Order: sequence, then C-alpha cells, then structure tokens
Amino acid sequence: MVKTYLRAYELAGAFPSSLRQDALEACAIFPAVRALGRSFSVHLHDQLVTVPRRLYLDTDFIHLDSLTALQADMVDCLLTTHRDGFTRQRHL
Repeated sequence: MVKTYLRAYELAGAFPSSLRQDALEACAIFPAVRALGRSFSVHLHDQLVTVPRRLYLDTDFIHLDSLTALQADMVDCLLTTHRDGFTRQRHL
C-alpha cells in the first residue's frame, strides 16, 4: 500500500462543510501526516465526508493549547485513525 502525505484541507474533508473553518484550524496543528491506503467516504446528511483509514504522524508535536474545545475534539476524532492502537485508544 502507498502512503501519501495529506494537507490540512484534505484532513478537514473528514468533517461537514458547516465545520470547515474549525476543521482547518484543528488540522493545521498536525505535523506532516501520511495516510496509508484509501480513505473511505460517508454520507452525512446530504454531504459526503472523506475519512482517512490510517494516519501516520508523530503525536508528540501536536499541541492543543490554541484550539477551542470543538477543534480539540476534531483532533481526537482524526487520531482515532492513528496507526498505533494505544494512540487511537487515548483519543476515544
């Protein structure tokens, strides 16, 4: 499987457009993010959101200090797809 680097706007696609600005700010704190395999898409109301299957990144460089509670929750949501099961569990 191919690992591809994802930009903040691509990660923000995992959330509905009504939350796009918060999603972009939340995803901007991620260091270089690689995704393994294909993403999957889900219909949420009338919108299609695209969620990465597995993320590869160093969580030591993620600092939530500047984020709102909603943005921090978005980071948690994305980190439930982290490659490491312990990391996924911490962010549930």
